[in-house]
Amino acid sequence: MTAEQARRKLIFLSLVTTVLFSAFLIVSPIFTPFGPQEALQVVQVVFPVFAGYIGSAVLFLFRGNPASGTIADQGLLKMLIYAPFAVFWCLAAAVLFYFYVSNQPGYNQGMTFPQLMTYVTIIISFMNITTGALGAFLFQSEEIQRAEAQAKALLQVAKDRSLSGDGT
Repeated sequence: MTAEQARRKLIFLSLVTTVLFSAFLIVSPIFTPFGPQEALQVVQVVFPVFAGYIGSAVLFLFRGNPASGTIADQGLLKMLIYAPFAVFWCLAAAVLFYFYVSNQPGYNQGMTFPQLMTYVTIIISFMNITTGALGAFLFQSEEIQRAEAQAKALLQVAKDRSLSGDGT
């Protein structure tokens, strides 16, 4: 997988996840024990993360360097693109299913809404850590690359001076 393909996959998966998760939560009061206000609170936690990935892509589109992004291991990149989304979808489905089942009549003590929000926050944190870091490299702008190159050059000059004994 090339950097360009990874960028496209990350954008696509972010859009799909945002739409599906938000749509599910918007209609969830029909079949879950929490109301529209609680569903909105969950959307408010989830939506900004995926919107941020898409926002990074927009900045890259106008300021980035599409040729940038040397990939050391394309198979690993592919796994890093798909795995966080798969883990997020599976864990979110499991937590939401458990929330639904545990709040059915006849169940002793169901998961509370604050407990659900804690699980959603943990899951979204995992997503932000993995995919956020990946997005930072895939959607790196030319300005950041220039700053990194300048910093490396300055470090090299300082290293060369210290090796040559030139303290000036």
